[in-house]
Amino acid sequence: MTKSKLSKKRIRGIEDVDEEFNDLVVASEASWRNLLQDKYRPHLTMAIMIPFFQQLTGINMILYQCCLRLLVLVLMLHLSAMITGGVNFIDVVSIYYSLRPILCDTFRISRFKQV
Repeated sequence: MTKSKLSKKRIRGIEDVDEEFNDLVVASEASWRNLLQDKYRPHLTMAIMIPFFQQLTGINMILYQCCLRLLVLVLMLHLSAMITGGVNFIDVVSIYYSLRPILCDTFRISRFKQV
């Protein structure tokens, strides 16, 4: 018996949880099928490509190395963390304001494109 079924038995206080468990499995599979529909494709593409390009451009490595370089330069640990946090904050804000029009347009297009 799987852990999930045992947990359901303990929470519900009944022995027959197979029907409810099967309903959950079917709903989970349906949600994956819904995610792959055409109307969600732009959102899914952006959700995959943004982290991909962050790794491809090396920005994560630059931010990691920035902290280490500041430590090597004999700056105090908390100052190094504050500078790295500031760089991360500026990075997030700049990404938000630069990608917001693209994401809003994608949402608008996909919203009105529904058939």
